[in-house]
Amino acid sequence: MSRNNYCNYITITKAILIICMVIGHSCCPGWLCRLIYSFHMPAFFICSGLFLRPLPDNASLKSTIIKKVKGLYRPYVLWAIAFLLFHNIFWEMGFYNDIYSPSSENHVFGIFETAKNALKIITLTGGTPQLLAGFWFLRDLFFCSLFVAFLFRILYPFFIVGKSEIKAGFIVLVLFGAAVVIGYLGKSVDSPLLFLAREVSLASAFYIVGFIIHNINVDKLIVAISALILIGINAINIPLSFDKQDALSSFLLVVSSITAVIVLFYTSKMIDSKKLFFPLYAVGNCTLTILALHCLSFKLVTFLKIRIYGSTSDELAMFPTAGGANLWIVYTLVGVVFPVLINISYKIIRTKLNGVINK
Repeated sequence: MSRNNYCNYITITKAILIICMVIGHSCCPGWLCRLIYSFHMPAFFICSGLFLRPLPDNASLKSTIIKKVKGLYRPYVLWAIAFLLFHNIFWEMGFYNDIYSPSSENHVFGIFETAKNALKIITLTGGTPQLLAGFWFLRDLFFCSLFVAFLFRILYPFFIVGKSEIKAGFIVLVLFGAAVVIGYLGKSVDSPLLFLAREVSLASAFYIVGFIIHNINVDKLIVAISALILIGINAINIPLSFDKQDALSSFLLVVSSITAVIVLFYTSKMIDSKKLFFPLYAVGNCTLTILALHCLSFKLVTFLKIRIYGSTSDELAMFPTAGGANLWIVYTLVGVVFPVLINISYKIIRTKLNGVINK
């Protein structure tokens, strides 16, 4: 989720995926939610691994680690700490209450609890505010990118001989297998460490899939077959998501995610070649801000719903939305557009301030 501005098919793919994520959090119709959850977060991991490369020396490994700390760990901590510091203000505004909020958020934080949660955030062991619902992705992406970086450094001699895509595919199979085994163990042993290990194994596998897909050519026939497979999997009507731990769900999630990315890349390339839908570039370059602010933006829609329909003010704390027939469309629009406008405004103000300072 880079903060640099690009205008290419990958930017469009990221835009489509982040819109799907917002729709998935907007209490959309069940069939649409099942479709989105069958691919959208794994697809983000795949996109993040597109430019993955074997690391020839320790200097490359060090450079990669520094890049991941700056690009993933730092924004995760800064956003989470900011939301933590605003917790009591959000409580006073009604975004949290003792009716709809979880026990970790349904009260005013004291100094000790704030410090305790801040420590958990810094050490990536918890404490992330509810309003940052999608930030587990940044944490898992940080862990898996470091793991894969060390793996690709150690296995560099293995990659430089023969086709690296085939060898990467073998590693992917091992990681997927490990995720299934760990998930099976997690059913009998309630361990947060096992849960994290499964998530990192699965995320790492998808991350490496990005490396493989980026290095192969996909024709229209493969795209058509991928689309049919994706439709077929969703027709089975088995709910899929990143946290489903059984072998069948994990297998179907892998297949649906890879086929969805193939279809998305093809569609995004068509859109990019004709330079259609320019707003998608703005959305694709604003994924981090949307990830951070979409749930907070939802509160604006919920507030208006309460005012218009005369609902109780307690509903403002409902998460992620307060429901309502077809209101998911409004939630989606606000959840995407509002963060984009904030991001654009911030960049304009920063540019003008820099111009004044540098005079």
